[in-house]
Amino acid sequence: MEMETYYGVDLVSAVPMTKKEYILSKDLKFNDNEDQEGMAISTDQTGQTKIFWTPLTQFNKNCVKEIIPKLPKSKLIDYQQRVVDEYSELMVKIDKLKTFLDSKPENVEDLELLNLQLTAMKTYASILAHRINKF
Repeated sequence: MEMETYYGVDLVSAVPMTKKEYILSKDLKFNDNEDQEGMAISTDQTGQTKIFWTPLTQFNKNCVKEIIPKLPKSKLIDYQQRVVDEYSELMVKIDKLKTFLDSKPENVEDLELLNLQLTAMKTYASILAHRINKF
């Protein structure tokens, strides 16, 4: 199965998978009652890929497919286009800040504040993505 890109608090790749399928993929033992629907998620945090499983209801509550509508501008209402533009601009800013922080800068006085800022920006992007997903 091929993973697709989703946006929550972080950009993640995910693929539908029952808990039983996930456990089997890790060569672990499972109980017969582990057919719960969910998503196997791959996320890159600080240069290390982590893969984990989450129930589908929890995933749907926190993640949406990464979206920047491909609709012609004429199909979007004015405020919708502003939201899409804001999301696009914010994603560029998130990428630049993440790149800067991933470079492990030395002597940065506000490193903790910059990390908090990145978290807030990702949360805001997630909210915008949920709004755009409703267009």
